[in-house]
Parts: sequence; C-alpha cells; structure tokens
Amino acid sequence: MTSFLFILILSFIAHPVNNMGPVQFTVTGPLSPVTATLGEDVVLRYHLFPRTSVQNMEIKWFRSQNSSYVHYYQSGRDYSERQQVKYQGRTQFLRDGIDEGKVDLRIFNVSLFDEGEYYCSVNNGSFYQETSWDVKVTALGPAPVISIEGYKKAGIRAVCQSSGWYPRPKMLWRDPSGKHLSSFQRNFQMDNGLFDVHNEIIVTQSSNHNLTCVVRNILLNKEKESTIHIAIDVFPHTSPWIVGLCISLVVSLGLALSIPYLFKINRTLAAELGWRNMVMPIEKANITLDPETANHDLILSADQKNVIQGFMWHRLPDNPKRFDMERCVLGSEGFSSGRHYWEVEVGEEGYWAVGVARDSVRRKGRLTLDPKEGIWAVEKCRVQYQALTVPETPLSLRKSPRKLGIYLDYEMEQVAFHDVSHKTPIFTFRLAPLNGERVFPFLHVGVGCWLTLLLEAYALPCECMKLPSTESGTWSIKMATPNPEKFLQDEATCSICLDYFQDPVMVINCGHNFCRNCITQCCEGSPFKAIPCPQCRRPFPWKNLHPNRHLWNIVDLAKQFSNKRANETGDLCQKHREPLKLFCEHDQTPICVVCDRSKAHKNHSVVPIEEAAQVYRGKLQHYLQVLKEDREEILSHKSELEKPTQDLLKDTAAERKKLSLELQQLRKLFEKEEQRLLSQLDEVEKEVEKREAENVTAFSEEISRLDALIRELEQKCQEPPCGLLQNIGSTMNRCKDKFQLPVTRDSSELKRKLQILSKESALLQADLKKFKETLSEPKWIEENVMLDQETAHPRFLVSDDRRSVSWGSFRQEVPYSPKRFEPARCVLGSHGFMSGKHHWTVDVEDGTFWAVGVAQESVQRKGKFNFVPEEGVWAVGFSNGQYKALTSPPDFLMLLTHPNKIQVYLDYENEAVTFWDPEEHAELYRFESANFKGKTLFPFFRIGDMKTSLLLC
Repeated sequence: MTSFLFILILSFIAHPVNNMGPVQFTVTGPLSPVTATLGEDVVLRYHLFPRTSVQNMEIKWFRSQNSSYVHYYQSGRDYSERQQVKYQGRTQFLRDGIDEGKVDLRIFNVSLFDEGEYYCSVNNGSFYQETSWDVKVTALGPAPVISIEGYKKAGIRAVCQSSGWYPRPKMLWRDPSGKHLSSFQRNFQMDNGLFDVHNEIIVTQSSNHNLTCVVRNILLNKEKESTIHIAIDVFPHTSPWIVGLCISLVVSLGLALSIPYLFKINRTLAAELGWRNMVMPIEKANITLDPETANHDLILSADQKNVIQGFMWHRLPDNPKRFDMERCVLGSEGFSSGRHYWEVEVGEEGYWAVGVARDSVRRKGRLTLDPKEGIWAVEKCRVQYQALTVPETPLSLRKSPRKLGIYLDYEMEQVAFHDVSHKTPIFTFRLAPLNGERVFPFLHVGVGCWLTLLLEAYALPCECMKLPSTESGTWSIKMATPNPEKFLQDEATCSICLDYFQDPVMVINCGHNFCRNCITQCCEGSPFKAIPCPQCRRPFPWKNLHPNRHLWNIVDLAKQFSNKRANETGDLCQKHREPLKLFCEHDQTPICVVCDRSKAHKNHSVVPIEEAAQVYRGKLQHYLQVLKEDREEILSHKSELEKPTQDLLKDTAAERKKLSLELQQLRKLFEKEEQRLLSQLDEVEKEVEKREAENVTAFSEEISRLDALIRELEQKCQEPPCGLLQNIGSTMNRCKDKFQLPVTRDSSELKRKLQILSKESALLQADLKKFKETLSEPKWIEENVMLDQETAHPRFLVSDDRRSVSWGSFRQEVPYSPKRFEPARCVLGSHGFMSGKHHWTVDVEDGTFWAVGVAQESVQRKGKFNFVPEEGVWAVGFSNGQYKALTSPPDFLMLLTHPNKIQVYLDYENEAVTFWDPEEHAELYRFESANFKGKTLFPFFRIGDMKTSLLLC
C-alpha cells in the first residue's frame, strides 16, 4: 500500500489544479448561537469581509448538509420555487446593506422546526465561501399552578405544574429565605414539541408552610413563580400500622419492578444471540467504492477501499451517477438478491453516515438522508448517534463504535447495523418494497470533517482511480506540470527545516509528514497531550507519529533527480545554457558571461565564482561555529533547568517510600493492639457466660423438682383416706424442704478487668483524637491579594495600593513585558500558589463585563485566546446580563440574585476552584478535577468595558 503523499504528488502531476486562485472574501458572523423566541421573527446576520457588494452573487441558505434550501438568491432575484415547503413565504432576504456586503435573512413566525444548524454559502462565480451557525428556539410558558394532591409520608404532597416551555425548563421549590428545597421533577414533551413540567414536594409539619415554586428558562435566564401557604390544621397524624403497610407496599413494588428488568435483559441477550446466528454464517462481501459516484470534495484510495474529505474541490467529469452537492459515494457492487455482510471502520471525530441506498437515489441537488429518499443509514453528528428514520431515532450507545457491521437481507427486505468491536446490535431497518431494484453500499462524509472510513490505505483523488495499484509494479503517468522534477523535490522537502526529509514520520490524523527530529523539537516542552500540526494546525497526540518508509524512497528518488540534473547540465545557466563562472554580489546568485553583459546585471559588482565561493564558505563556517556554540549553550541551560526538577522528583519518590513504610508499620501496630484488647474482652465475656450457665442449670433443676412434687400432691388429694395417709410423713417432710439459692460468686475480679480495659480504650481514643488532629486538613487561608502591574493590560488603571483595577480611556505608558496581557484585557495577582487552601473576595458591584478566577502561570499573554480550563483559566464571569462559567461551551448560571461580591476558593491538593456568594451564603459554581498539572496558579481578573471596576476586599 503506497503512502498518501506519494499518491497525492502523482495525482497533482497527472491533473494540475486550475482553481487555486487567491481568496477574495470571507463570510463572518456571530460566534455564539442565535436565540429566537417561538412565534416571533429572527434575523440571521452575516457579512462579507472585506465589504463587497453581493448584488450579483449567488447566496444559498440551507439546513445541515442533507436538506434543500431555506432561501435562494441569485443576481437580484429570490427563487421561492427552490425553497423547502416549510419555509415558503416565511423568509426574506434583507437588501438594505446589500452593497456593503451584508447577508441578512429574516425568518418569520419561528417554530420549533427552525431550531438547529444553518449554512450560508456565497458564490461570485470564481470563488466560493461557506459558513454555519446555530439557531436556538425558546418559549416561555405561563406562571406555574400549585395544587395539593393529598397526604403522603406523614405530610402533604404539593404539585407544581406549568406547560408551554422550550427547551426543557428547570423547576424548583424554595422557602421564604430563598433556600432551595429537595423535590422531584418530571418533564413531558407534548405533541407540539413544548415541554410540560411537573415538580412535587412533600411538606411536613416541621417544614416551612410558605412555599414558592419557580420555573426557569435556561437560555433566556427568565423565570416565573407562584406562592402557596399551607395551614397546619390540614397535616395528618401517622399511625404505626400505616408505616408497616407502606413498607410492605414498597417491598412488593420493588419485586414487581424487577420482573420487567429481568425480561429486558433476557430480550437483549436473545437479540444479540439472534444477530450472531444471523450474521456469522454470511460470507463477507468484497466491497469497493465507485469513483464515478464520488462527490468532488472526496478523495478515494487507490484500492477503492477508503474515503476521506479532501483539502480542495477537485475538477471531475460530471456524469449522472455523481453526487454534485452531497459528500456521498456509493459502492461499486449492487445487490438485487441474497444476504450480504460488510464492515466499515469509522473514526471518533466529525460527521459520518453509513448504510445502503437504492440505485435510483437522487444524485443532483440537496438530499435528505432518510428512507423516503431511498437511504437507510445510521449517522454520527458531533457526539450524537442516530438512525436516519423519519423523524430521526436517537441511539443510546454505551461506547462509541470503531467498526460497524452492515447486514443486508434482500429477500427479507431488512438491513441491520452491528457494533463489531463491542459485539452488540445497533439498529435494524425494514426496507420499503424494492421490486428487484439494486441496493448499493452508501457512505457520507460531513462538512469540514477529516473522517476517514476503512483506514487501510492512504488516499488519492477520485480521478486517479484508473492508475494501477502499486502491486502491479509499474506506474504509467503523463507528466502535466511544467517542471515535474522540481515539484517532486518540493514535495520531498520538510516544511519545518526546508531541507530533504531526514527519517520522515507521518501524523496519522492529517497525513502531513516531517523530519522526526524537526517535529520532536516542536513537540518537546508542550504542556498539552495534543499539539497543532505545524502545517494545517489540526491537533494530534504528539506521540502518535509513524515512520513513513515509502516517503524515504521518494526522497532518495528526488535526490537522484537532482544529482542527475546537475551532472547533465554541468552547472549551466538555465537561461543561456552557458557555464556559471561568475557571481553577482548585488543579486547574490551565480551568473554566466552572457548574464554579466545583460541589462539585468548592468553596473553590478561581479567576481569569479571560485573567489565568491571561498568568501562565503568562510562566512558559513563562521556561522556554523556560532550556531554550534549557541546550541551547546542552550543544551547547557536545558540541563541546568532540568536538574532541580529531577532532584525534586527523586526526593518525592524517597519521601513516598518512607511514608508508605511508616504507615505500614502504624497499621501493624493498630492491628496488634486490636487483637490484644479484643482477646481480653473475650476472656471476660466467656467467664460471665460460664457463671450465667451454672445459675441457669441450678434453677432449672429446682423447678423440675417442684413440678414433680406438685403433681404428686395433686394426686394424693384425689385418693381415699387410706391412700391419702399412706407415707404422709415422708411427703410432708419433702414439702417442707426449702430451695437453696445458688451461691453468689465474687465478680469483683471481672469488674476490675473490665475497668482496666475501659481505661485502656479511653487512652486509645485520646491518642486517636490527637492523631486525627495532627492529620487534619489545612485550614483555609484568607489571602491579601494584590495586583501585579507587570501583567496588566496597557489600558488598565491599577490603584496605588494595587487593590483595585478599572479600564482607562487611553493607553498607559508602560514598558514592554512578556508577562503583560495584550490584547486580552486581563491582570493577574502578584502572588501564586502551588499547594494549600486559599480564598479571597472580589467586589464586583460596579461591573457589567467581568471575570474572576485563577490562571496558570503559563497562560498565554500575547494574542487572542479562550478563557477556558483547556487554556489554563478557571473563572466565572458576567456579560450581556448573564452569569456564566467560562467553560467550552459556556455553562450559564441561573442565579436568583445578583451578587455584589464573589469569593474565590482554591483547593490546590483536591484540584478544585469554587465560587461563592458571601451575602447569600450560596455556592455559584465549582470546577472539580481541574488538572492543575502541578503548575503555579495566580488570581485572575478580566474587565471588558469602561463601566466596570474590580475591588479586592
């Protein structure tokens, strides 16, 4: 199997690309999703940069990549006949700013159907640009209705209900002090797509009887509430038999619910067994991809087994089979009978869809991927897997599949999907009547996706499929480039060192190649597991590099071409075919005698080429020596910086071993002491049990004697006088015998032993208490944070005591510093933390755009960056009237009050950052498992406008 680079080089030689013109404009717009209210209008605002008139351009708005147009405009005319039916009469292209490059579309009477991703493409005839954005639809329902539903668990069941909300709202209960109460919420999505939310709470006599139910729209940060008062007279009194009855009912209900679960497990196992029995006997089909059906953006491998989305649009011959707008490709082999099975390897990123399609599936224009169009497939979009039914069926997969097995039973008219890696069924389609029509394997790759299907070969453009594979031994290619040798030499050059590849390695994620030493130097020292590719900037795990032996052969071939060309030309001037005997010092290039007499080098200083070579060889040797010295100096500094770290790691390992040994000894000591004390307690317990047994035996014997005597006297009383008086004396004497109580044994010795054990236990408890106090966690330290002026943005005004900061009206005269934030409007605290628990308070009352938190010392200072944990920043902020945690994407905070102060709590050992409202005594947000990576953390502050100032309390 040949390498991707070699095939790509050959494809460019055979088919030069003619549409690689300069970029003329870009389409830009809002970075965050557009929020639209149900039933109202929304305007999607985008514009061209630089500002260019779109009067005579083609503009298309459409939903995702498998739908027809939302709106279509071309050269001053709107084509309503090309719209989706649901958008006809509901869209308007706003032409007020059409000459200024504005591309604004209004959608009237927004419905839930309008929510999702939209694409906008602009084409001026020679250049094409496309962008996308999200529309979020929201709806506010009425104020909640509270009702009393009866008694439950010695209390009253109160139910709060409200309908007509979107998206799923948050409903909660709170008491007059604002404290949130524990409750149970249920959400129901009605036929119109809106949510009906119920929340119930059990109110007891001891709880507060004034309750407020609040329902909140998370996107709009708006809420509605209702309040109820419950009189104490209505509360029930619980009887013991009711409690017993409730317990019995709960146990019975648990047993009843377990039965369907067991049946569900049984059905799952039966389904998996059925899949195995159905698929395993089928011989795998040898599927290849049909290049005549592949979209212009797709690249197929030489063996027609793999497909990826290419880097550019390929000019391919149009034919009725080819998908012109959807990035799809079909298999070469179709099926009109029998049972067939094949597998597809899928990646973890991007969008893809895999399945089967009719031979009559539409190839031109926008296409909806569903059974109505003759497509039966499953897809991955972002992190969601779903079957492309009407509507889509979400798939709950515990693990992401790496390989899909596809089973087609033509006679049974069904296609089933199976996770081969985890051996579990995914979904089964019932096909529409096929009536003998052929069915083809179907693949779809989304926009901007680097997804690779069937990672078994490297890729080349679709038009190169007619080239023989490397297994045939030879290539027959017509060189179409003006200088193919130079093109081959350029492609054999590393983009980092600009020299021929040395020990080339390939980045699997994107296919780019570099010298092993060059890419290793770029990766070393990076704190991240994934770094951007130096050529395309796509992130990849920096240790995921694979040797590219085929490229090594190409490099040798390029060197041979270069040496052969030099030997053939004998260092001749390419223009005049004369020997290069002179050197132009002005142009810094070798020339021939004819060049020296030409106008191009008139009045230039020219010397013999041997003299110039000797002079420049000396200069190069000087620079070579300087560079070697610089390299040695850098290596020396590197070793000096690494030595303290290595020493610290050794000390840490030694301390870990020492601590483990001490704790092990301590555990053994505790175990030995436990055995000694328990053994003494067992001895006391056995002695007490022995004495108790002796007493029980004595009393039992006397009771038996008395029972026998009573029975004898009862019989005597029934006998006649002679029988009654027979042996009367002996009988009377036995009646006069008194029971002798067992002798009470002295238990003082046992009490003394127990007292001794009790004293030892008390001493042990005291020692444990002291030990726990010694091991108790460190106390929270209230820090006196001061601002570091060297890190402050040039327009920041920091007070003399370095306790407050605001945004100035002009740039301050400050010296350049690598620590200073610019253009990011930020400042750090002057003192950092690498351990312990610390907290400080920030006054944010006078602020409309701010953020506070902590940041790593290594956080980016120059250029734009995202204020998210991945960049080393853990913070919360306020902007546009909304509180949010600065995550990716932002986590909006639904706060009932506007805090005037924010307390920041940093727990370094537990890797947690918590934000607290000290006035409301409420937690605002908490970052857990923050992964500080052992780096120093500094207090972090950000100001976004001139109305905001921050004050450290």
